[in-house]
Amino acid sequence: MNAWLTTDESRDVRRQLSKTISFEAVARKYSSRVEPVHSATWTHKCTCPFHKNGQERTPSLHVSDTEKTFFCYGCSVRGDVFDFIGMIRGSPGDVVANKYRELKNIAVELSDAADSRPKTDVHELSLQLSVAIREYLLSSKELEKYSDECLWADGVFKRIDDRFSKLTGNDYEQARNFYMQIMLELERRKL
Repeated sequence: MNAWLTTDESRDVRRQLSKTISFEAVARKYSSRVEPVHSATWTHKCTCPFHKNGQERTPSLHVSDTEKTFFCYGCSVRGDVFDFIGMIRGSPGDVVANKYRELKNIAVELSDAADSRPKTDVHELSLQLSVAIREYLLSSKELEKYSDECLWADGVFKRIDDRFSKLTGNDYEQARNFYMQIMLELERRKL
């Protein structure tokens, strides 16, 4: 599961900005234990701040300081350095990236790739939300709080239907922001 989806333009900006950040330093700021890893994919592993209330004993979150990405083998959350910071602060990675760009006064060159985005992205976001919620319900089926989670999911599905029924392909930013809001809510429920 991705922390959230971004437009092509946003990905370009984030990729350029991430070159100026040490993911190891970010991980050290938010994790209680960070260790180097000798792997072709990952440079460090650390305790995951996103599950077990950040109190896990064995590091399950892996980061790549070269690719500026992360993945937790415990809770399956993944993304880039801005997603990581955003999830901790409760805001979308794009917002974190823009604040970082403004704070550091970094100029970014934008490509024209965002204009080629298909208009079906709004529908795709709705579909991805539905799949993520259903997967969550399946994974929590044997928990005592399953009936509460089903009630929550019913309410979320109604919100999704209501919101996305009013959006068109041109309302991608609104759809993405709503998608992020629900995904953050879902991540908090997993804790």
